[in-house]
Amino acid sequence: MTLKNIKIITLSLLITLLFIGCTNQQTSGPQNDPNTSTNTTVETIVVTEENDLVVVMSLEGMTLYSFTSTKEDYDENDILTIEFTQAEETYPLQIEPTKIMEEKDTILSMFLEVIDDLMEEDAGLGKGDKILSLDISDNLQLSTQDIEIMAQIMKNRYSFQETLTMNYEALNAAGYIDTNDIPYFKEGLLISITSDQGYKESRFTFDASKYKGGLAAYFFGDCEAVYEKNDGWDYEVGYHAIS
Repeated sequence: MTLKNIKIITLSLLITLLFIGCTNQQTSGPQNDPNTSTNTTVETIVVTEENDLVVVMSLEGMTLYSFTSTKEDYDENDILTIEFTQAEETYPLQIEPTKIMEEKDTILSMFLEVIDDLMEEDAGLGKGDKILSLDISDNLQLSTQDIEIMAQIMKNRYSFQETLTMNYEALNAAGYIDTNDIPYFKEGLLISITSDQGYKESRFTFDASKYKGGLAAYFFGDCEAVYEKNDGWDYEVGYHAIS
């Protein structure tokens, strides 16, 4: 065997030993130690709460989690920061929180409350509909993801089969509105939240409505949103109207 061949074989053995050493180091690290647990922290919003079972949705990724709470009462739309160590592969993901912090009401949670209040008024209006469409003014400081979160929460909470983010004109152009006689949204309900002035840091006004048809709509007019330092955002309705 030549000296050159010996050098090649020696180099190959060194590379192999180096690879094995790196592999062992990666597979024996603390991340694979079954006795090691890592806390996960997620910011969430309460979707439903019933019989101590709380279902929340993460504000990043829109993942659904559930946990049992017998000591604290949480309301729909509460913002919760939750810490947990592991999640069971169920739907929703089942967790046992190690820490829960209730946060101030945000613009997102306030507008979800507005929609809930609209749904309670003239409750038969839209009941049993398959489609929900949300029309939220661009000037209200809600991101595309915020509006998608709102749509998914309403879908889960009120058992809609499909959610859209289209205004009346877009729904009409897409064929969702029956215009043969009195216009109406055939299989759905349109929720609109609009504002002429747009979002302001501590106080602004807006209007909200749910629309089924020309003779089937409910309105909140001249609503005032107010930010309180200790509690966050809340609102009051200026007047009610029905069509």
